[in-house]
Amino acid sequence: MKNFILGAALAMSVFCGCRVIDESHNYAADQLQARMLGEKFARSFAEADSQTFMDCLSAELRYSMNEEKFATSYQQITEKFGNVESCEFLSELENPIYEIQLWKMSFEKDRTVNDMVFRVLMAEDSGKMQVVSFAFL
Repeated sequence: MKNFILGAALAMSVFCGCRVIDESHNYAADQLQARMLGEKFARSFAEADSQTFMDCLSAELRYSMNEEKFATSYQQITEKFGNVESCEFLSELENPIYEIQLWKMSFEKDRTVNDMVFRVLMAEDSGKMQVVSFAFL
């Protein structure tokens, strides 16, 4: 019985980490779509383009965020850190569920530059890549 339990535990540890890879799915296209969406989203924030920003959001986020909330949040951030001077892609993080991108936003206030990391989480919803979460870190 002890050998059976050990064998089962070993088998579970080997097979639990596996996943089926759909060979017909074009993962490179997903990554390209995510890269384009991430850039569109980050730049729309940097340029205070609320309409484009809202267009990138998933339905759930769009429900809780509107153009007025965007304007208020943007104003609070720029009052504290200054105007957005640049927006630069830093990296993608590996995750099996989400596409995660890190962007560097540079703000300038009183001749001081403040760099912040802007994290964007994207996932496919209804066949379309959408932003499901974002935050300054």
